[in-house]
Amino acid sequence: GIHTLIWDSPPGCTDITEAEVEAPPQWPALQDTTLCFNDLGITPPNPSVPGITSGAAQPVWTVDGQSWTGDTATAEIGSGTHVIAVEWTGLACSVSNTWNLEVLPELQVNLAADDATLCPGAATDVTATPTGGLVPEGQWTISWSDGGLPLATRTIAPTATGWWSVTVEDGCSNAASDSILLTLQSPFDLTVTPGPLACHGTTTSILLEADQPATVEHTVNGAPLGIGPHVIEATAGEAVDWTVVDPSQGCTLDTTILVPGHPPLTAAFSINPSSDCIPWNAQPIALIGSAEQHSSVARSARVIGLGSDAIVPVTSDSSGAMDPDAARAAILGHGGPLIVNAQAGNVNAGAFDPIDTIPDAVAERRSERNDVWLHVDGAFGLWVRASRRRAPLAAGAERADSWACDAHKWLNTPYDCGISIVADRTVLAAAVGVRAAYLPPVGEVDDPTDRVLEFSRRARGVPVWAALRSLGRSGVERLVDGACDAAEALAAAIESIDGLRVRGQGINQVVVEAVDAAGESDPARTSAVLAAVVADGRCYPSGTVWQGRPGIRLSVSNWRTDLDDVAKIAAAFAEAVR
Repeated sequence: GIHTLIWDSPPGCTDITEAEVEAPPQWPALQDTTLCFNDLGITPPNPSVPGITSGAAQPVWTVDGQSWTGDTATAEIGSGTHVIAVEWTGLACSVSNTWNLEVLPELQVNLAADDATLCPGAATDVTATPTGGLVPEGQWTISWSDGGLPLATRTIAPTATGWWSVTVEDGCSNAASDSILLTLQSPFDLTVTPGPLACHGTTTSILLEADQPATVEHTVNGAPLGIGPHVIEATAGEAVDWTVVDPSQGCTLDTTILVPGHPPLTAAFSINPSSDCIPWNAQPIALIGSAEQHSSVARSARVIGLGSDAIVPVTSDSSGAMDPDAARAAILGHGGPLIVNAQAGNVNAGAFDPIDTIPDAVAERRSERNDVWLHVDGAFGLWVRASRRRAPLAAGAERADSWACDAHKWLNTPYDCGISIVADRTVLAAAVGVRAAYLPPVGEVDDPTDRVLEFSRRARGVPVWAALRSLGRSGVERLVDGACDAAEALAAAIESIDGLRVRGQGINQVVVEAVDAAGESDPARTSAVLAAVVADGRCYPSGTVWQGRPGIRLSVSNWRTDLDDVAKIAAAFAEAVR
């Protein structure tokens, strides 16, 4: 401002004058900011400063005390918090200000494998671990060089030695990439040379050879034979377990050989020449299973000639599972040959038959007479064996003689991808195999006609193989657990809605019914709620009749169903029941 200055020295002398003092310039406030670690340049702001005329002075910038001319990439400055300071000089006074710049750490990714050197046919988990970049963590886009699912961890079974690469982006930083070399050991080349074709059940010889006789050690039916080749005696028509180990690579290959031989002879007679021949001692075969087993079981009984009357239903509990004591009594008490059908996952409420104890009853019966076959119907429930959290539900299933499951549910493959598995391949081949003069002899080649009824069909196993190869065990586990978790959350949400009751919930299945004001089952209201939910269009449940009462069935098996979908479905039910 303007100030008055008075001088009174020397004594008696006085002088008065006015002086104007120019105000110091005021620097505008600078906004602190955060930038990603990338190649974009940052330029210092250069706003006008009141009190400083153009050309009178220039700002002097520093970064962490070092001179800065601007247009500098954040990568050159480095990650962390930096102080950018400006000093404006040129007059008798100066002004300064600071700008706090936070540069996020550089986005990086590290690719690591549980085992980078693999034996033929082996798989390993490969994990991409991103660090730095945008916060919070987890907001990354992961891309694999082979176009696989965008998962941080993948189970990879390479068919040849090669590089696997991953690229990670966070929408801010430069993309980060890493690669890993997965080395595949040399595959085994095994040769089986059969001896003279012998009658079924008689002794013959086969020559077992490996392509690396100097290093490969052989074990046959659990007996170590040492370095080959080996000529062994075996029984025609039976299976031989052959294991080869290469100590130099640490690789092992297990295979099963069906010893060639003439087909077995069978004899039968009939007291009625116009009827089909049957074994002289045959008794009707019974099919024992839960009273709530899948409807396809009855159809199968009719198709194979047993008829629906062969089915012996076993009492089920409130969840839809066979009563353990009733199942044991039926298995041990039946007088003729029988098939036991244990259900892994009731189609309505997802319940599991007592698969952990049923094999004990089967084994006890077999100790006296070998006329029982244990089958596990695991259309969707058998997949819980891939989940560490839910595998105990199907404990004991590995003791069965055969299993059936579907791939179109959890794996979302085409609809006709059903899977049947038989523990003893020779039994399966004897049942469905076909022999003809123009076909290779038994055991000479791995013949698909020894496993399926069709002579020709499309390669429906390819999508199943592709899904399993891409997902791996950990991927299937995530699919199973995700759907089951969503079903449990859905059951909890619907149970909290007035007028609705969850009658059953197991793994990925939920059964719902409507109730009246007194809390009693209301079939008419149940049908009305189902119709309203379907008309709403947010979800598509189906109707069912379970244990004598109408219900609404929800089955969660799509990997995209998440908690947001659960909330939408619950909202649709809440509106429908009003």
